[in-house]
Amino acid sequence: MSSRAPLILLAAAALAAVAWLFFSEDEQGIEPLRSHPAESVQQEAPEAGADPVLELAATGGEEEEPAQREAAEPESADGHTILVLAPDGSPAVDVAVAHWVIPEERMDELRAYYTEQTDQVGGIMNDDNLPRTDATGRVTLPTRATCSAWVTEWERAGMVFVEAALEGEPTEHVLSLRAYPMIEVRIVEADGTVPNLNPRLDVHVADTQAAAQLPGDASAWERDQVWPYTRRNVFPLPDGRRAFIPEPTAQDRQRLSDPPGPFLFQMRLELPQRGFEESVEFDQTRREPIEFVLPANGELAIQVLGGPQGVEPTIAMLDDEGEPQSLSQAVRQEGDFFIFEKVAVDAQFQVGLLMRPQERGGAYLTDDHLGVVPGPTAAGGRVEHSVRYQSRPGIIGRFTAPEGFDFRSNCIDLGRGQTWLLLDGDQRRADRPRCTVYPDGSFWIESARLEPQNMRAEDVSGVEHTALLPASEEAGRAETIRVRAQFDARLESYESVTDVGEVPLEFIGPFFQLRVVDADGQPVAGARVEAMVGLARDLREDGVRTYQSWGGRPKMTDEQGGITLYATDWSEFFGLHGRFKESTPQTEVVSVRMDVSHHKFIVARVAFDPSLRELEVVLERAASIVGSLKHMPGVPIVYAVAVRPGEAMDTYHQTGIQRSQIDFRSKPTPQLQEIDLRAVPPGSWDVVFRLSSGLGEEIYRVPGVRTVQGEVTRDPRLQEVSLADRVGLIRLAMREAGGGPLTVADRERFDPQLISRLPRGVSSVQLTWDEGEIVLPVPQGETLRLDLYAEGWLTKQLGELGPGRHEVTMRPSPKITLRLRGTDRVPAEAIYSLRIAAEDQLHGSLRLRSQDGPAFEVRLPAEGPLSLSWTVHLNGTSIVVDRGTLEVDAASLSEGQELVIDLPDKLVEALQQ
Repeated sequence: MSSRAPLILLAAAALAAVAWLFFSEDEQGIEPLRSHPAESVQQEAPEAGADPVLELAATGGEEEEPAQREAAEPESADGHTILVLAPDGSPAVDVAVAHWVIPEERMDELRAYYTEQTDQVGGIMNDDNLPRTDATGRVTLPTRATCSAWVTEWERAGMVFVEAALEGEPTEHVLSLRAYPMIEVRIVEADGTVPNLNPRLDVHVADTQAAAQLPGDASAWERDQVWPYTRRNVFPLPDGRRAFIPEPTAQDRQRLSDPPGPFLFQMRLELPQRGFEESVEFDQTRREPIEFVLPANGELAIQVLGGPQGVEPTIAMLDDEGEPQSLSQAVRQEGDFFIFEKVAVDAQFQVGLLMRPQERGGAYLTDDHLGVVPGPTAAGGRVEHSVRYQSRPGIIGRFTAPEGFDFRSNCIDLGRGQTWLLLDGDQRRADRPRCTVYPDGSFWIESARLEPQNMRAEDVSGVEHTALLPASEEAGRAETIRVRAQFDARLESYESVTDVGEVPLEFIGPFFQLRVVDADGQPVAGARVEAMVGLARDLREDGVRTYQSWGGRPKMTDEQGGITLYATDWSEFFGLHGRFKESTPQTEVVSVRMDVSHHKFIVARVAFDPSLRELEVVLERAASIVGSLKHMPGVPIVYAVAVRPGEAMDTYHQTGIQRSQIDFRSKPTPQLQEIDLRAVPPGSWDVVFRLSSGLGEEIYRVPGVRTVQGEVTRDPRLQEVSLADRVGLIRLAMREAGGGPLTVADRERFDPQLISRLPRGVSSVQLTWDEGEIVLPVPQGETLRLDLYAEGWLTKQLGELGPGRHEVTMRPSPKITLRLRGTDRVPAEAIYSLRIAAEDQLHGSLRLRSQDGPAFEVRLPAEGPLSLSWTVHLNGTSIVVDRGTLEVDAASLSEGQELVIDLPDKLVEALQQ
């Protein structure tokens, strides 16, 4: 592998990061909420004397900055009230509570988030001057809006996380915190100071059983299977410290052996640019702090001579094989020198270039490698180097742009696959050349990629280079335009440098100035605009044009209702190469359709010729149909809503809310959930509900609703929509054999799952806890055949169950030992496999090599008769030399009991041969 390849990969990663920075404000202005599945929360009571810490459930570890922060919210003294309870049930005093405000038009996505644990919800984080709980543990949020609230407490308890959805009229919500043991992780310099670093801490987890079975010559892949990687339990603390919860996540447990434990952890800190790598192994019982002490390092100063303006050097330390590791940026500048602090002593560094095209941040690596320099030779020492920028083989030049075009704020690296070569008018794309445009307008195109397949360099008389650059930002959004440059230079050899001098940029648009207004001529802010493109000749039989998507995300109008959409010659910008391959965009009539929508207005569809430059779209104010949806406790409901005109029952009006999801499982009693169907044109409509709760689809139709433009129609008939006469509930009261009832508090050690046989038309069944019982919805008149499974417990075969209350007694799964007698006479190449099944249903399997010992330790999975099937084969082959079956009754076995399987003489003789 060349020394350039890893740095190119680093460049790609840096480019991805800057792309996020460029578009974070227009495409991620609403930060998506992160999923917090309940299964990711692992609870363990804190040991005596241990500092408690509460787990941040599945947020990915360290805090991430939201893409956009919004502190200004309407003050309200009667907003949502939250009661925060400490792990012991007492009020948590002086605890900060953060929240996301959910935009009104995204309320249904919020409901979907808490129903299906999706990642589709967004909001605005209010993290300035967070409200804190009073002496009673309560806090009132300064908003009545729908929001998602959570508790984060950093300084006293290490890390706390609990989240809840708050919607409807303000009321009191309870957030109960959970306690965990914690290990403090410190990273310090040799002099004891805390470095200003945000290093990556890799944590791997294993269990003693899996680790013991790992051979000494195991491959990296085999080790990764035993020591899966996790970082979700590492959290930041004040003063640069970290907190680690010595507890594997639910995802980790799925990858570990069964039964697992006790768990082992390996924490590794790598800082390649400082030549530091250290790991610590420990088990779950550790509570002492973990400290990484960084060595004293030196200072490296780099001066770049010549080359484009507006670039900075970067360094990457080379490993023992000369490959660059971990890109580093300068921390300060002294005259012409860029200073890199605390770099590794006696190391080699590869120098490259870094461009900062935007004042607001954002940096990306170019493909310019300026050579290798040695670092300092002693701790605390400094070394200075001057490196010279040299043009590499290819085409170089300098773009000149129209007046007002600022390269520093607009240029973007063209090496991300957005670059094409058009040779002699041929629209076939060449192998994508690497191209870099610098902040001062200088450019370089890699000559080694200027040759299309089967075309020689001397055949290229003119190269037309087409590139994408962002246009000037408007309303905080960076749009894209197309520029074209013609290089009238003959490439004698792709090892040479061709200087084409100044090359003017030509805006080959078109661009559309769109203004969205209401019927009174007032601008409509926040209207969603999605553009579609198609050929005018591309017609269906019904005369409707077919369009393909813009290829980018929809844009939103600004406060003046305006938006600028940039386009190109259509053949490439929209990625429609196959459809336009035989066409000539210069002569073909191209139509653009824009769908404009707003939650208060009707969607407008406009088709126009690309020669237009300005367009005004008038949105008609929509009506609303408001009603209530009655539901049952314990039943999750997903409903899709379609509104259609009464005279044309086969025509759906595809606007407004098309799909909404609400989770009613936590509601203890039947309630009415208000729904608002927006963007309905005036007229007579039928409202059609499709209700699905995993029990098959039910359709309800409410006919004859009359809407008037801009008004709200409330119809009491919508309250008749209910599942009460169609759905029953199976309630499972859980008990432990020889013990008391199992409740939701036992979720950490008893996390049940269902193995069910469903009736016709039922796609799935979801269980939930309700007042200490498991609740399952079932169609009235139907039964479910259920097996209840939980890790560490015997699977309970419940049989056919209908609506009603049923008591279920669960037994912990006993661990038994299966001993193979006769393995001392078998060569080490033998592999034994054990298959555990009940009623032809596979519950698990194990593999054991002869040198590992003659015994299997297994935890029986189910009650009743079990079939333990074992096979013996030679390692590295699929040839089975013997097999046997042992029938046992799980009910007759107890913890620690041993069963013996004698290997027959014929098997031993066969293996010895």
